Amino acid sequence: EVRLETVTAFLEMGPKAAEAIDALGKALSDERPEVRAKAALAIGKLGQAGVPAYAALLAAIDDADASVQAAVCAAIETLPIAPKGRAEAATRAARSKSPGVKAWGLKQIAALGAGAKDAEPLLLAALGDGDATVRRRAAEALSRIGASEAAIPLIAAAMADADPAVVGAAIDTLVGFGEKAARPLLDLLQRDEGNT
Repeated sequence: EVRLETVTAFLEMGPKAAEAIDALGKALSDERPEVRAKAALAIGKLGQAGVPAYAALLAAIDDADASVQAAVCAAIETLPIAPKGRAEAATRAARSKSPGVKAWGLKQIAALGAGAKDAEPLLLAALGDGDATVRRRAAEALSRIGASEAAIPLIAAAMADADPAVVGAAIDTLVGFGEKAARPLLDLLQRDEGNT
């Protein structure tokens, strides 16, 4: 109980809790998920002073508890981390088994834009994920990173997805290719006309 109350106090203190960075980093390994989650959130509120705990946050991204995963993702997103570190966190998250963490990682890859072009194979694989949010985020990220023309067939295949949001994201991504993607879009239109 004392650990939870202490970490909660550090969370409420925000940047004023900078001297507690080592204790907060250690709290990411606490046996209680609520302590781990609050420690992650407290680190995120530290700003620049929280950056030394980046490695501990990255290690905690695959925590077994969903609330801890969400807190870790939120903390990483708020810390002033260099683009290389942000790309590392996004890629690691995008490989997670947790759909929520994976979707967050894909969103972060999209935010990196063309700087994350090397993530294209990971994004293409995510188009076949079992979670619709993951598939949609993958299609959106492919658009933002400027996917290669070789990706067109896989993106076009996502237009047959059962989830309308995934279909919409795939269409938006294909539009970015211009006339090179006209054939898959025309095929979709003709297929839809055949269903009416």
